[in-house]
Amino acid sequence: MKFKNRMSKCRFFFLVMLAALLFLTTGCGKVFNPYNSEFQCPSADEGKCVSIPDAYETSISGENPLLRPASSEKTLPSAGSSEADSAKYNYLNKKYEKITALIGNPVTPVVVPPDVVRVLLLSYTGEDNDLFGYRYIYFFASKPKWLLSSGSEVQE
Repeated sequence: MKFKNRMSKCRFFFLVMLAALLFLTTGCGKVFNPYNSEFQCPSADEGKCVSIPDAYETSISGENPLLRPASSEKTLPSAGSSEADSAKYNYLNKKYEKITALIGNPVTPVVVPPDVVRVLLLSYTGEDNDLFGYRYIYFFASKPKWLLSSGSEVQE
């Protein structure tokens, strides 16, 4: 009886160790990830779709992808192809110019401090002949405001 009990314990221990080994060696593979792990690049306006090692090689080679012309697929439509395309081209061109200007010359917002008022309360005698000495009370008369441009535009 002891031999059977010992065999069942060994078998149980072996199965537990086998399950633990399988669990540890699979990692975060397909067992725990039901989704497709292949990276598919979305169609974006900027950047290029490359693997991580290729992106790393590009970054350490010193090649600046922003300085070379973009591929023909990702450029803006040529002006004058049609009226709708021309309007879209002009709109996107102005939008990109504005974004480029904002990135190149950011406007730092300034906080307009609130008005602080100091009030002096003079000494006075209250009920039951209690004497209250003079004191100052400070309070905000206005709220702080963000000044976003050099003009008179103020956000509250």
